[in-house]
Amino acid sequence: MESSTQDLRVVKTIDIIKNALLTLIPQKSFREITVVEIARIARVNRKTFYNHYTSIEDALLDIEKDYVAEISEQIEQLNPDDLGGAILIYYEFLDSDDPVRQKLLYGSDYEKFFDRLNSDVMTLPFFMRFCKNDEYHDLVLGYLDATAGIYLRWRR
Repeated sequence: MESSTQDLRVVKTIDIIKNALLTLIPQKSFREITVVEIARIARVNRKTFYNHYTSIEDALLDIEKDYVAEISEQIEQLNPDDLGGAILIYYEFLDSDDPVRQKLLYGSDYEKFFDRLNSDVMTLPFFMRFCKNDEYHDLVLGYLDATAGIYLRWRR
């Protein structure tokens, strides 16, 4: 869910819900996680969860967007021509030893998570700048997609 509101109570509630989900991810398979558990850990009502998310998958999508924003913020600090530095930032993110991140990126329950994250990172404005030139478009996207796929298979 997009937190376009500036109401700090709403932002705080959304963060609490996401953190509760992140707490459960290393403990259980995705299919075992319930809204009731998330609400209990977050200390909110089930209805509060549904005020912000339509499903657990929706909350997970919000977490994925947070990860993409984190990667994007780091990449945007680079020189605009530093494609190698941007790729390194992305692979360092993928190589994180955070158990939650590891399960989200490489757990069999979360294959769609990795695919969505990879696609969203590949289409960040930084990378797309290199793809505007027809000469580099296929090369950059092909390289990034192929190497991320190889890395994913190696990690699993």
